[in-house]
Parts: sequence; structure tokens; C-alpha cells
Amino acid sequence: MSYLQNCSLYIQGNNNKITIGENVRVRQGDLYIEDDNNLIKIGNSTSIMGYTHIAVTEGKKAIIGEECMFSSDVVIRTGDSHSIIDNGGSRVNQARDVIIGDHVWLGNKTTILKGSTISSNSIVGTGSIVTKEFKKANVILVGNPAKIVRENTNWLKERI
Repeated sequence: MSYLQNCSLYIQGNNNKITIGENVRVRQGDLYIEDDNNLIKIGNSTSIMGYTHIAVTEGKKAIIGEECMFSSDVVIRTGDSHSIIDNGGSRVNQARDVIIGDHVWLGNKTTILKGSTISSNSIVGTGSIVTKEFKKANVILVGNPAKIVRENTNWLKERI
């Protein structure tokens, strides 16, 4: 059984899907889908402890792995919501998928932007902004833009 408390779902378009695994807890947030063929997937045993905004547009996906833990004021976006064009009129800011592996901890006020990948067993520090793919697992990401500041790490929910 999963729990969603104080959550809003906004879906505009066709063939969109939200999948929520078993034993997921979402305390507060928005799941926002606009356009067609989008996916939001939240894996088993993930906990979202405070306000989180997940926005997926332009046929993209936001995949959140199993056993993740999000603090509050987390933002995940696959696109920019508005078009940026070059002087020739061509769009330069296409949406891109966001992939978050298993057992990832997102600290308070983190932002995960289009095209980002965070591999399993990683931590994103408070206030960090992830803007690219991090394919190495077991790392700590910090900063704006986020960079690896420590490797060969993992985390526990329990304080020991």
C-alpha cells in the first residue's frame, strides 16, 4: 500500500502515465504532466518527505528508482516549459528525460533538471542543482551545477 498526502495531479494530454510502486510515501507535492506520451514512475519504498514538484512535458519521462528518499522543496523537471529559439527561429531547448537510480537521497531544496541522471546509492546535497548525467554510482553530488565531491559512499535512513 502507498500513501499520497496533500498531493496534486495535473495531467493535460493523451497517453500519459503515472506509476507509483508499493510502499511509497509522498507527504506533499505536485505531479505535473503536459503534452502527450509522458511518464512519471516512482519506485517501490520511495519516501518523499516534503513538498516536491515533478514536471514532465514533451513526451518525456521522470523515472525515480526504488528506496529513494527526498527531503523538502525538491524540483524535478524534464523541460523548460517555454521555448528558446535561435535567431533563425529554431528551438534550442528540447525536453529530455530525468533518471534517478535506486536508493538516491535528494537533500533539501535540490533541483534536478532535464537530461539529468543520478546513479544508484548516491546523495545530492542541500541546494544543489543537477544539470547532467552522473553515471558513476555511490557518489555525493554538491553545488550549482552539481559535481562529484566524494566517491565510494552510501547512506542509511537510520542515524548510527
